Amino acid sequence: MAPDIITGEEVERIIKKPEYASLHPKGTGMPYVTHCKTVYISKEMGQLMMIATLICMVVMLLMTRSLRGVVAPIISVIGGLFTTYGIAGFTQMYVDSTVLMIPTILAFAVAIAYNIHIFSYFSGRMRIHGERHKAIVETIKEIGWSVFFCGFTTLVSLLSFLVIPIRPMHCVGIISSMSVLFVLLTSLIVTPVLLSFGKNKRPIEGFTEDSDTRWTKFMVVLGDKVLRNPKKIGYSFLAICILLCIGLWKIEAAFDIERTMGLKVDYVKEVMDVGRSELGSLYSYDLIVELPDNDMAKEPENLKRLDELQTKVNTYDLTKRTTSILDILKDLNQTLNNGDTAFYRIPDTEEEVAQMFLLYENAGGTESEYWMDYDYRRLRLMVEISDFNSACVEREINRIQSDAEKLFPGAKITTVGNIPQYVTMMQYLVRGQMLSFVISILIIGVILMIAFQSIRVGLIGLIPNMMPAIFVGGYMGWVGIPLDMMTATLLPMMLGMAVDDTIHFINHSKLEYDRTQHYQTAIRRTFRVVGIAIVITSVITSAVFASFCSSACNMCLNFGLMAIIGILSALAADLFITPILVNKCKVFGKEKKIMNN
Repeated sequence: MAPDIITGEEVERIIKKPEYASLHPKGTGMPYVTHCKTVYISKEMGQLMMIATLICMVVMLLMTRSLRGVVAPIISVIGGLFTTYGIAGFTQMYVDSTVLMIPTILAFAVAIAYNIHIFSYFSGRMRIHGERHKAIVETIKEIGWSVFFCGFTTLVSLLSFLVIPIRPMHCVGIISSMSVLFVLLTSLIVTPVLLSFGKNKRPIEGFTEDSDTRWTKFMVVLGDKVLRNPKKIGYSFLAICILLCIGLWKIEAAFDIERTMGLKVDYVKEVMDVGRSELGSLYSYDLIVELPDNDMAKEPENLKRLDELQTKVNTYDLTKRTTSILDILKDLNQTLNNGDTAFYRIPDTEEEVAQMFLLYENAGGTESEYWMDYDYRRLRLMVEISDFNSACVEREINRIQSDAEKLFPGAKITTVGNIPQYVTMMQYLVRGQMLSFVISILIIGVILMIAFQSIRVGLIGLIPNMMPAIFVGGYMGWVGIPLDMMTATLLPMMLGMAVDDTIHFINHSKLEYDRTQHYQTAIRRTFRVVGIAIVITSVITSAVFASFCSSACNMCLNFGLMAIIGILSALAADLFITPILVNKCKVFGKEKKIMNN
């Protein structure tokens, strides 16, 4: 039982103990980490985009061997982005480092793709007749539709970001779509104008549409080998896909600051060192128990339930320490009973609890207001965690919610703070991105069916475009890369880029089939005309994304590496799978005559 008299000085000495000085946190670590991440990504993206631009210019110059080949995509990117961000600024859209990054990357990628296809076909026409203006007209007539169609499908697939219930991702979808649209329009206008300047060239004697350069000859030989070995190629891709699909089941949808950013990033190492120190913690969240009536928070039964909950929470994997009103109350009880450790517990009666609170407040104690409201109706439990993985934190928040509801059946239980909000946002984002990816696939499939007026063409066009998701997802699962905001954003973006080459291949196969009425001849000519452009586009785009691999940040490095995997897997599918499907399924109708070429 508590003594009748205790001096105010003694209570004041208790509440001024060092351990109470930090009971009320001035804020969790999430705002600081988020701010540091934003600053770091903004700085890092500026450097990476500069490297990417230089790589793009060098590789474009080597591949096209033309100054126009370098200038045209740069003008397309600058024109498209200036127009996009001008509209975004005028309409006061939400823009941050992530929103800026994705449209900029896409602008580079699609500008390269569109310009390479235009340059490649234009160069072929110049070898045949050497007339510059005539070559431009033939290029736009032959390639213009497929380039425009590629841009349209990419634009539509990016609008699938609108299904994610997070405002910044809506802006990512809108701004990315606008950047693709304006880069497309700039490419279709500026590139032909640039190519129109200059003198006509002497055509290569004897060079016809069926003639080959060193590289087109290689592509034709590759096409012949693909058509001669459909079973070997098909079974090989099937085996690889099965192996990678196993990896898909291993993907964890989570944001883990250590795995996502990496300890090579200075602020991450500092945060992790502090969080893993004896006194520090990485993040914290609060549980609020709102009881049905006032003064119920002072009842010993409810305080003992809170004590039982606090004991349970201390056994959670991520919990480092917990804090509540019980820490003050138990310490006061022990002090009022001459420091007997047996009294480091909750008092037995409500009167004793009320007396202790009164003494505490009269002595100038202010910490209690952080853990209990003035109506004595709400109790707060702060949980500090030693590590952060959004999936694990989500499970533990659900667990504490369930445990609290069992102990306080009539109370309203709420988890509050930046951590629950951030976890919810991350899980919404990742799962929304998966929905976005599925919707993109369905939309692209429908567009292909409508454009080619064939259900079979639409379905066949989707098969090679699934390869980036399978290869990237399988790689993530087997290597252990978490599915976070950056990696989840990559999948719809890869789909929008991968479909471009498929459209070029199928569209030109259809044009050649209409001329020859023979599938193998049409496919061989397609390899000759657009095959090298598809390869060059993939090589240059991969080189641009390779710049991200130079980053010390795991998120950027993984983004670049997985983008390369996605691009190259899409290229392999378009060169090895699409020709087999077109030939075997007879997607353009029954052959009417046989040609040997």
